[in-house]
Amino acid sequence: MTWQENESTGEEWKGDNYQPEHSFDGDPSDLFNRLINLLNEASQSLKDIHNVENVEDMPAPKGTYILDGEIVRPAKTYGEYLEGFKIDNRRVDETVLPDKEGNISVVSTVFLSLDHSFGTGTPILFETLGVHNGEEFCMKRYPTYEAAITGHRETVEELKEIIKKDT
Repeated sequence: MTWQENESTGEEWKGDNYQPEHSFDGDPSDLFNRLINLLNEASQSLKDIHNVENVEDMPAPKGTYILDGEIVRPAKTYGEYLEGFKIDNRRVDETVLPDKEGNISVVSTVFLSLDHSFGTGTPILFETLGVHNGEEFCMKRYPTYEAAITGHRETVEELKEIIKKDT
């Protein structure tokens, strides 16, 4: 099954040679804050390129979305997209599970705000990431809020089983 097929079905992506590219140390919001800083720098560049006072009023890029409660809709302006991109506006659910030794495992589900099908089908807008023993153990993507909530719960149950086996 190809990556694209996995994204469109919302199934977990794990090929035969799956290896997480990065270990996961520290607070996940640090990574998102760095990304927001990069977006702010890009915003200044757009102001310079387009000779406009307020980039936030420019039309939003194609494939960008806003999560309003449980409702997903296309972003209308660049400013609306940037505001919706903040982590507090994108976190769908987060579950922290300590084991008996005090180690922490995390399942985090976020609204991606950018279509990760990249225009090849149903927009993929949500992602669940599971981290156990400081390393990513799974990543799943979904097209809808409801599928993301269901996937989050399933991943939490998977992680509980992994923790149980480890102890």
